[in-house]
This record gives sequence, C-alpha cells and structure tokens, in this order.
Amino acid sequence: MTLGQRVWFLSVLAGCAGTVVVPAAGTNAPAASTNAPVQARDYRAMLQRVRAKQEERNGLEEVQKAISTFQMRIGRLPTELAELVERGILPGLPRPPPETRFVYDRLKGNVTVAPLPNAIGAPRSNVTGRANVVLPR
Repeated sequence: MTLGQRVWFLSVLAGCAGTVVVPAAGTNAPAASTNAPVQARDYRAMLQRVRAKQEERNGLEEVQKAISTFQMRIGRLPTELAELVERGILPGLPRPPPETRFVYDRLKGNVTVAPLPNAIGAPRSNVTGRANVVLPR
C-alpha cells in the first residue's frame, strides 16, 4: 500500500469518528488525533443518588421483612409500625430518606415512602442540589 493510499484509508476510517488522521512525517504511525473533549461526569453526585436509592430500598425491605415476621409470629398484621419495635422484632425503625416518611397500609401490610405532609408544595433540594417541588397526589 502506498503512502497516499494509507493516508486516504486512515482519513476514511477517522472520518467515521469525525477526526482526520495524518501520518507523521517519515513514519507509518499516524500522528496523534484530536478528538472532541469528553464531558466530565460528576461521579460523586451519581454515587450519592445511587446510595440514597439503595438506602431507601434497604429501609423498605427491612420494614417489610419485619412485618412478615410479625405476621408469622403473632398471626396478624401490626396495627402500626411502632408495634414492630414494641414486640422486639426491630430494634428501631430505620430512617426514611430526608423529607419523607414511611406510610404503612395496615389492611394490606405494605410499606411505602411518601413526602412529609408539610413539605407538599414547598421547594426542597434533592441529592444533586437542585430544587424540586413535591406536588400533592
């Protein structure tokens, strides 16, 4: 392959990526190409969001398992979540995510996370620092 053919072939290949590659003078190796700068990702914020979601899931799973244990031991669903602590099934209720609370449906035995009632309609900041508004359902 001649030098002209190599230049054409390398420029066609680089054209697919949006850059032009010119071989260094007197060598077969291409010169360093300049690619578009890659956007820096904020891995710390992503990690904080992932941890917050994981903690929320872990808290919900822990309470849900305690409700199942209560039902198997006592034979009924607890009337409120505090009963799980009173009966010694949980040492204490896990903390819900910031500005939220656990909502317990005592007829079905399900636990969910909901925003605090006084936070509805008020701006609040999430893990990323952006303001959110919690709308009533």
